[in-house]
Amino acid sequence: MNCYVCSSFRVKEVYNKLYRCLDCFTLQRENPIEYYRKVKSVYNSEYYGDNYVKRYGKDLSLDIENI
Repeated sequence: MNCYVCSSFRVKEVYNKLYRCLDCFTLQRENPIEYYRKVKSVYNSEYYGDNYVKRYGKDLSLDIENI
């Protein structure tokens, strides 16, 4: 794997498929598109809509200071 920012091959895994470039210090995922698809499937519009109200007792727009 090479760095997505500077193309260096000096990339080291720092935690569970999270990598740091040893030249430009950028943190990055091995397969960012797959990772962000998973994140998007969890944090979808339902998460921030009705489910948010059920979990926290208030609408997202009223809870901005805690986010």
